[in-house]
Amino acid sequence: MTLTLLIFDDTFAAKPPLLIFADDFDRQESQEIRDELGNGWDTNSQNRAGGNKQVDLGDGTLRVFKHKTADHNVSITHKATYKDCRVELRFRFGHEGDDLGIDFADMDFSGVHAGHICKVFFRPNQVEMFDFKFGRMNKMYRDAAKAGTASQQQKADVKNFQKTIDHTIASNQWHDLSVTIIADTMAIDLDGQKVGSFKSPGMDHAEKDMIRFSARREVYLDDVKMYALDPTVTTKWQKANSPIADQTKVNHLFVAKLMLRKFDGVDLTSEQLAKFNRLSADLRTLIDKKRAEVGITAETIKKRDKVYSKIKTIEPKDDAFWAKLQEQAGISAAQRDVFRETMAHHKAFRSDAMKLLTEEQRKRISKGKKPRQN
Repeated sequence: MTLTLLIFDDTFAAKPPLLIFADDFDRQESQEIRDELGNGWDTNSQNRAGGNKQVDLGDGTLRVFKHKTADHNVSITHKATYKDCRVELRFRFGHEGDDLGIDFADMDFSGVHAGHICKVFFRPNQVEMFDFKFGRMNKMYRDAAKAGTASQQQKADVKNFQKTIDHTIASNQWHDLSVTIIADTMAIDLDGQKVGSFKSPGMDHAEKDMIRFSARREVYLDDVKMYALDPTVTTKWQKANSPIADQTKVNHLFVAKLMLRKFDGVDLTSEQLAKFNRLSADLRTLIDKKRAEVGITAETIKKRDKVYSKIKTIEPKDDAFWAKLQEQAGISAAQRDVFRETMAHHKAFRSDAMKLLTEEQRKRISKGKKPRQN
């Protein structure tokens, strides 16, 4: 962990950070009934607290507090396009039961609930880091958990994508905080002390487009700064200049290869191709991990495909279909579930890949333009 944090320090020093936004909250509101935060911020007070005020500017700081009518934690959001980043701020708890959440989101990514990619919570006695992309907010798992159908294996798997560190954070005093994400690792620095880090694939999500701060009771914020550390991400403030990604370097799954063939006649830009490759790499990482956990080998896949080709046209893909596939292919229940989940991941991948295209590019596909010949 110490080595990881030292590397983070070196990286931040070596790459000139790009300031995306900053706010010292040193301004006044015109009224005290509704949220009036300004400076590019938004809140969930209208939808979750009947429009009642949940943020208050005063004495050059921001007080965030949950209204008694609210049915959800307070959330304040700011748009920011980034991949690797560093967030710096000062915060203060008013009570022992307070917390502060910092959520890194991609609102266009359909594979998770409400855009949640990764998050860190600060509480008076602990710091908790989450890879939501492959963990609790993964759409497949969350839907199952909400319906009460999540398996014990799924519940156990989710715990691999979160980490808790015991750490005392005193209430009623200001703390200096830094949260850094580089590639697949999140690191925390609090009051000049390196608290810890968490390495997980979701942290490396290709392009995030929003940051959210949350409180379940009350927290004070000040001197918020957000920096982009990755020079390859195209943002409103920074233009990518990297060459076209070499798609041969991405070990595409078959579903990605089919999508590339489908896109062959629409002239993907270098940025679109790079995003596609990141989506494909994420999919490969997830599926390879799931398969390894239940012992799926090339021979297992071969047996699955042989049976699947016989029954896919005569039965719907309901529970009976998957039961028959399991029986005839001689696979375990856990392996069957991974194969079934893989189809849902493929569907989400295709949906996200199509979102990369412009409306004009989609029309060219729908008209069936003949692909270019190599």
